[in-house]
Amino acid sequence: MDPAQRLRLGELLTRAGLLDPAKLDEALRRQAQSGARLGEVLVEMGLVEPDELPALLDLQSGLRQGEPEVGERLRLGRLLVQAGALDSDELDAALGKSRRTGRRIGETLVEAGAISGAVLQRFLERQRRLAAVAVAGLALAGGLSGPASAGERASIQVAATVQTRAFIEAQRLPHQVAITAEDVARGYVDVDEALEVGIRSNHAAGVVLALGVNSLSVQSIDVRAAQGGEARAEGIFVPQSARGLQARTVSLKLRLKLAPSAAPGTIVFPVTVSLTPA
Repeated sequence: MDPAQRLRLGELLTRAGLLDPAKLDEALRRQAQSGARLGEVLVEMGLVEPDELPALLDLQSGLRQGEPEVGERLRLGRLLVQAGALDSDELDAALGKSRRTGRRIGETLVEAGAISGAVLQRFLERQRRLAAVAVAGLALAGGLSGPASAGERASIQVAATVQTRAFIEAQRLPHQVAITAEDVARGYVDVDEALEVGIRSNHAAGVVLALGVNSLSVQSIDVRAAQGGEARAEGIFVPQSARGLQARTVSLKLRLKLAPSAAPGTIVFPVTVSLTPA
């Protein structure tokens, strides 16, 4: 059987760094007990957003079919329509205006009042997550390695090129972060658990780890301390110590700046990580 045909949702999510292996094991146990589909169980556990699941399954289908242009499934407009945040007529009108003005489709949609700025940021982050899943799928099916990030115009071809030179081979992300009333009052919460990322790279100039926000309750992320890397404006710079494929581990202590709408409670997987050459 073609390796692409065996791509499983749980494996894609864990390989992309979006699902903790222990949580996957728990989800699989619940699935065995209930007979539900894994995606439905992940939504029930709060590990996948309900309106993100169709996009994940759509992407999984494209990867299994070995589509050469699977990145088409990551286009911002398609994701918005798929989730019901935008209708097809609004998208067509915005695409026409975007072509005429040369402005990005997200900016055009916000300017037209079709979506809010908050919705745009949410779906750009979703696009980044799905791109990491896509590259994980390519890795599993064809020998690439690890997740990568995507901007507003996701490109699997670009992501794959990055992965031939550098990749994330392991990561431990904060699974849950509790927010208290005191945290909300001061506007931030310090994450007790360190974020740890294992990297392999042969990129002579080093690599940069980018941290992404994965919660509407979080406005931005500050790095309080970094071991194995240097905090810069564009992310965490990790130098290359020698020629050839080298392994490095980066440990980060984070502060989450809370959004004005944040309320006491628990945030699940508030941070994503991606890797690019420096």
